[in-house]
Amino acid sequence: MDKSSLPVSQEKINQWKNQHNGRVFQVSVTDDDDAEYHAFFKEPDMKTMSAVAHESKTDEVKASELLFNACKLHVDDAIEQITTLKLSVMRDLGNVVSLKKTTFQKL
Repeated sequence: MDKSSLPVSQEKINQWKNQHNGRVFQVSVTDDDDAEYHAFFKEPDMKTMSAVAHESKTDEVKASELLFNACKLHVDDAIEQITTLKLSVMRDLGNVVSLKKTTFQKL
């Protein structure tokens, strides 16, 4: 995608990256008419992850929406207003939380 067609400037993206330790993510979604919409998110903190984990025990959609709302930096209006677009973005937002490889050994 051409960065000049994004709904926010590169300067704004750089500002977010500085504020959030470089952990800023873009999710793009295309509707049935091939119009493309964008959302930008920061990585969740532990408080948010705890709330999402708690909520996910009873309602996965509410848990996903909680993560969406807690982490959003900018979301195109269509994503907020059209359920299928929002659900599609919420589905991919789980990729923001990617656990890293660790090693454990007895010493």
